[in-house]
Amino acid sequence: MLRSHPMRPYVVGLAGLVGLLAGCVGRIESPGSAPEPPATTTPSTPVAPADPRACADDTLSPTPRLRRLAFAEYDRSVRDLLTLDVSPSTELGPEVAGVTPTLWSGVKVAASQVAARFAADGAAFARVVGCGATPDADACAADFMTRFGRRAYRRPLTTEESERYAALWAARAELTETGSFEEGIALLVEAMLQSPGFLLRVERGAAVDGVVALDGYERATRVAYALWGAGPDDALLDAAAAGELDTAAGVRQQALRMVGPEFDPRVAAMLQWVHAEWLGMGGAYAQFWSNTQRDPALFPEFYPGIDAEFREEVLRSIESVFLSDGGFQALFTGAETQVTPALASIYGVAHPTGAGWAPVTLDPALRPGILSRAGFLGTHGRYTRGSLIYRGAFVQKRVLCRAIGAPPAGADATPLPESTENLRTTRQRIEAMTAAPSCAQCHKELINPAGFPLEFFDGIGRHRTTDNGEAVDGSATLVLDGKEITVDSPKAYAEALGSSFEAPRCYVDRFIEYTFADGAARLGCEDVRLADYLADPQHSLRGFLVELVSSPRFLTRAAEEAQ
Repeated sequence: MLRSHPMRPYVVGLAGLVGLLAGCVGRIESPGSAPEPPATTTPSTPVAPADPRACADDTLSPTPRLRRLAFAEYDRSVRDLLTLDVSPSTELGPEVAGVTPTLWSGVKVAASQVAARFAADGAAFARVVGCGATPDADACAADFMTRFGRRAYRRPLTTEESERYAALWAARAELTETGSFEEGIALLVEAMLQSPGFLLRVERGAAVDGVVALDGYERATRVAYALWGAGPDDALLDAAAAGELDTAAGVRQQALRMVGPEFDPRVAAMLQWVHAEWLGMGGAYAQFWSNTQRDPALFPEFYPGIDAEFREEVLRSIESVFLSDGGFQALFTGAETQVTPALASIYGVAHPTGAGWAPVTLDPALRPGILSRAGFLGTHGRYTRGSLIYRGAFVQKRVLCRAIGAPPAGADATPLPESTENLRTTRQRIEAMTAAPSCAQCHKELINPAGFPLEFFDGIGRHRTTDNGEAVDGSATLVLDGKEITVDSPKAYAEALGSSFEAPRCYVDRFIEYTFADGAARLGCEDVRLADYLADPQHSLRGFLVELVSSPRFLTRAAEEAQ
């Protein structure tokens, strides 16, 4: 065991870490917590740009020189370094910007616990350390310090850092219970996991003509956290050391390795993280994906807690697009998904295995893409029905990145008009309810039309053709790419969204926001080029990731720092 000792040569104090962060970090939210674009407080009618390919500002947005690892990044980085299935961020308290006393205390506890577990796990210890206490423990420890330090710091250790760790190793007899080789190595691990070099992502370069070119190790770090949500591996660091990341072509070669052809589980974890936030499963919008309540008399397939399956199904559908090398359009038109027995019942299909998750192919005419998945439809509804308003607002805000003004006070609690001879379907009643001028500004042109084609699905996502005895009317006229289009089915709607330019442009912007943990992050007009790439049906989402991280704009930083 490690002793509690106030004089450890290299344990970073809170004041020192705060000093490094002060004035340099900007936003510290994780890529999964990039803030929502600000909503207007007055109902208004947002107007889509006449030319969504237009770019008025080709400047890079400021980003911080120092950024603390987000909790998800911290967990994945520790797992990669130690080859252990651990989640040390559970010791850090709630995720906050900067470094608080609570967070710093948690960092120290987490580092100590993880290091002790690592020393006790013989298999992980052998994999990572790579040598034993004999014949030369000092030489083995020195080799470990160099290799592990480069991985943890995402660059080679400086002479001063190496000397500090060497001194820590030399003092292991005083700082641990027995001074054994294993405890000495654990002491080094504990210290490195609470060091600024590990906890902070640092970009030091000097500005030239208004931009800062990242060095090879900084590029390796930025690429790794964008594609894996974790630090660079030895191959990527070797490429940085050899100067291979100094060119976009060299970065592209490494990115191709990192995203395929075999599907790296780190890529899968990153995709789940980013897409959960793109779809609003985290943050302020998460209320729509959680705590789902439905009338069990009307929806016997529903049970409390099914929203966890709902969320998982949508993310698995997206992953299937990546696995099949599908493009952006397939997110909206693809027929492959995975189901549990409960979800299979909603779809009216047989579950292939009778238990757990299993892949199925749905009818592409009735169930195209993520907007027809029970996971989305079943969470965006009301207790007794679906909600074309929730669904339409989702498309406008999350898929097309259009800001919608806040509704009038109490609007969400307004009951539907009573059913009458002329107001039988939910659509008819919603149109009547939102006809007032204070509502119509947003509902008539934006929210309602974006929800109408999804009226073919009820409150938990079951397909239907009638509503209260009347035929479902799923026709809608809406504006995409500055042009008015008409659709009359989920399939036509999905194809229109998938083939638009606004939707991939929104996807690119959101992806960049979460990559940089900043809702305002942009790569200038490079965003438009990347959206053009994504809009081409010949290009895959996997290819988009490579395009993004090898973009010259992604590999540089604005001279101005984010505050």
